[in-house]
Amino acid sequence: MIEEVEVLLSTTVPLPENRTPKCLELLRAAKAVSRDMAVEAEARSFGVVLQAVAKWRRTALGDAVEYGRRDRFLLELEGIAKDTLGPL
Repeated sequence: MIEEVEVLLSTTVPLPENRTPKCLELLRAAKAVSRDMAVEAEARSFGVVLQAVAKWRRTALGDAVEYGRRDRFLLELEGIAKDTLGPL
């Protein structure tokens, strides 16, 4: 939606009192903030998943084979998180 408003402002008659540049600047700032919030939310969500998997892994402490399998799964997820979001 923000991008659509930006396109509309960029392609219509300028607003009075030279307000168009300021509006475009504010829209670009809003896009940046929205993007940052989305990345942060994604990181938090992935963190919750990793915590749940770590807890699930701990439930297999009495079974070395199952614990190893779950540990490999957790390490794989951590690798995906690192590739997607950067260092944890």
